Amino acid sequence: MSGLGITHHVVPPGCLARSAEQAAPHLRAIWAATAAGVIGLGHVVQHAGAFRFASNKPIVLIVGDDFDLSFGPAAFHRKSLRRFLRDAGAAVIVSGAPDSMPYGAALAGAILTGKNAIIIESREAHEPAWIALVKEAQPRLPLLVSTPGATSGVRH
Repeated sequence: MSGLGITHHVVPPGCLARSAEQAAPHLRAIWAATAAGVIGLGHVVQHAGAFRFASNKPIVLIVGDDFDLSFGPAAFHRKSLRRFLRDAGAAVIVSGAPDSMPYGAALAGAILTGKNAIIIESREAHEPAWIALVKEAQPRLPLLVSTPGATSGVRH
């Protein structure tokens, strides 16, 4: 683990391509774009501490707050989240079962804008806090909120 609270892995492109084929359906396009060298991929989990990504390609960052316990933004390094969001071109919040469409929207946002994109995987109870954080960091950032369920859908 780095001093910034994240681990770094260098993975050969062939391994990434195989991972793309074997990934969960909602992540296949992101893994394929990473294997093709179109984007960089980052992942931050709860309580990991500070993080920063340096790349000459847009980064699609997956923020993992959807484990058995979900804590919302409080479980992540606030300054790092705000810095990443300020430089982002798109944000997606997924508060339920993963669906390929919102993940693909984040990927498209990164590719089309040439800027970073963030996918926040959380629980419905924390949606308002995540939305507030995104809006506070960058009020005009395009934001898609995906809340799978019988009474809700994709909004924003």
